[in-house]
Amino acid sequence: MSGNWEIFDHLRAEFDAPYEIGTWFLVKNEKLIKRDGRRFSNDPNGHPVVIANRYNPRRHGPNVTGYPRSASVPGGLTHEAHLPHSGRLVCIINRTGWVKLHIPVAISSAEVNASTFSCCEETNSKLMHKIKGVR
Repeated sequence: MSGNWEIFDHLRAEFDAPYEIGTWFLVKNEKLIKRDGRRFSNDPNGHPVVIANRYNPRRHGPNVTGYPRSASVPGGLTHEAHLPHSGRLVCIINRTGWVKLHIPVAISSAEVNASTFSCCEETNSKLMHKIKGVR
């Protein structure tokens, strides 16, 4: 990680602030590992991933559990694009797609940081209810 994002990660660690369930990150496919040890996708780009557990780098282990999302391969929970919000700098959820709740992935905690952060899922969304029911 480099650049201006480091300050956000430093502040998050300093104030012991976790990333909450439903936080979205853009993670490189080579870092998205399924239960069988294989990558989620061989596509050279990344996929949006929503984390399934509250994650605090100072208190939790080396991996985070998440669910990947695809806008091109059907299957899983249909998930609408996020509407633009004022003040939101980045949000990669800009097309309808599918969250693969049947394909949990392990993500290295090094990939969960301010530089890969995208946005947060709405608290009362169908996805949030499903994630909380899956755990």
